[in-house]
Amino acid sequence: VGVNIDQSYNTTTRVLDVTVNANFVDYAVGDLRIGLALTENKVTGSGSGYNQVNYYNSQAGHPYYQAGNPIVGFEHNHVLRSNPPGVYGQASLIPGTANPSSSYAYTTSVTLPAGWDENEIEIVGFVYEYNADLAKGEVLNSASENLQL
Repeated sequence: VGVNIDQSYNTTTRVLDVTVNANFVDYAVGDLRIGLALTENKVTGSGSGYNQVNYYNSQAGHPYYQAGNPIVGFEHNHVLRSNPPGVYGQASLIPGTANPSSSYAYTTSVTLPAGWDENEIEIVGFVYEYNADLAKGEVLNSASENLQL
């Protein structure tokens, strides 16, 4: 399955309209779902939720050696900010058997909160084969791109 993303962002209202497209090139069977995740890079702060525990503070030669424990002001990347259809994607968009040349889409609008840096937002679309035994679930394919300002 090929995955691509269509997006439109309004910098004034901070509304992102996004569609994740799933384009099947072969047969696929199962509980197939289209997912969307919005992530942010360069997230920093201090206190609970931002400080990074550093198990390598005392390990000479490690890049985080003597960086402190915790590392205050640590820069976090790929921070999950939103998962509009849920962690396992939107159910019932794709039938139990997807045929070659069939296409399906998930579309939504998200208003980015003021605390998010729109210059650091990444859009990730994926097709997921859900399984109640979560260890057996599988991402069939994904695509990602930066927010287009």
